[in-house]
Amino acid sequence: AGAVGRRPKGVDCPPDALVVGSVGWLTPIKGHRFLIEAIARLKPSHPRLFAMILGGGELKEELLALAVQLGVHDSVRLLGERTDVPDCLRAMDLFVLPSLNEGMGRALVEAMAAARPVIATRVGGIPAFVKDRQNGLLVPPGDSTALASAIAELLSRPDWAKELGAAASQSIGARFGIPAMVHAVEAVYEEALRETGVA
Repeated sequence: AGAVGRRPKGVDCPPDALVVGSVGWLTPIKGHRFLIEAIARLKPSHPRLFAMILGGGELKEELLALAVQLGVHDSVRLLGERTDVPDCLRAMDLFVLPSLNEGMGRALVEAMAAARPVIATRVGGIPAFVKDRQNGLLVPPGDSTALASAIAELLSRPDWAKELGAAASQSIGARFGIPAMVHAVEAVYEEALRETGVA
């Protein structure tokens, strides 16, 4: 339950909750409805499951209504915009990015850097970061059944989920960490020197 012993301020999940989190604007393209549908599918077999969704946007009331309609309103927390996203990420057992389309997915990169096991949709630039079953799981967009299955798999295999989280953090560090940045800057200088005939 939660990667840290306590929840961020204003998050009223039980201490033993299994927290599946997401970060992103509450707009149709972000696909949060599919996460709520997945929670509804899993709740009977995973009663400690909670969704923690960070972000403002136009769909808040619609998503709350969906949670009520599906009988999981007590298990879904729409937390709005937060200034403590890193703390919230650490409180998540899993991070889900259910987008129907996505560029780089900054929230995804932050979750991976924080060593959260991630489940994301196979759209846009996401597969450039998430290698299925190596540093996270990829699912088809708009498919709450596949999303529920992926969540259930990681919940049933916590050691593997932790390994995926560690691999995610390592892959982001290799891509965006200081050694990678130094190498990229060196490459730019070397190219400039070649073009000017100095090198």
